[in-house]
Amino acid sequence: MPLGVGHGPVVWNLVLWFPGPYPKNGEADMLLCDHCKNDWVDGEWDPPYDNFIITQCTQV
Repeated sequence: MPLGVGHGPVVWNLVLWFPGPYPKNGEADMLLCDHCKNDWVDGEWDPPYDNFIITQCTQV
């Protein structure tokens, strides 16, 4: 997280699928603030960290 940016209230449920091999195959379910959700959805990820598929993004 950039300096000076804090976490806001949790407003998003994000579900990711990792096909593998990094970090391992499986699903992750996360509760996130706006800033963190935007980082996962719109962020630039370098290999091998870009190996995920967003399967669900809903407001809570």
